[in-house]
Amino acid sequence: MDSKVVFITHPYYAVNNPDNNLRIYKKNRKTDKWYYIKCKDREDYSKKLKQYILGFYDYSRDESKSHSSMFGYYMGEKKSDDIMIQNKMRREEMAMLKDGTFIKDDMVEDMKKEWSNYLDNSNTQLAVLSLYQDYVDENINIKDLQKEVATSLLPKLFNYCGYENPKENLEWIVSLHSDRENNYHFHIAWVEKNKSYRYANNKLGF
Repeated sequence: MDSKVVFITHPYYAVNNPDNNLRIYKKNRKTDKWYYIKCKDREDYSKKLKQYILGFYDYSRDESKSHSSMFGYYMGEKKSDDIMIQNKMRREEMAMLKDGTFIKDDMVEDMKKEWSNYLDNSNTQLAVLSLYQDYVDENINIKDLQKEVATSLLPKLFNYCGYENPKENLEWIVSLHSDRENNYHFHIAWVEKNKSYRYANNKLGF
């Protein structure tokens, strides 16, 4: 029997991480398969990573050249009006922050700039939590589940993974998408804004 719950994650190294292999993983929209691009150097990696996650890689330059970003995707930017209406998806009720509130359009640019600063030193995780829709609907309202994931379950997961004080030191987003048959899935992203991982030598790092 297929699992009712699936969780997958793809890590993206911080630009300055000494273990950075200069690879950026992407998903092929036609085949739904993952692949990676190999960057030339850290400068190239920084540019491509910030283009991929933020839609723009240097806020000192012309922001009119900004591409679609993770934030836009999380808020339904790539979905048609028909898809949004059919699946009762509303742009400003899709991407939830760690305090249980939703990202509004007027917040996005400031968040991009903040995350742009974090990406130099913090690894970033992009994950998907996928669930059977009928299984969820039999047990809990999906909006209540989204809030539970954002405000309660993820902090517990981060603590278990070794992050210290995740509510203070990490930022994360939980975006609900419901445009697939018998499926709810949450797109989840998290990044460290402060050093919060305790290493074996008892020092804190990213």
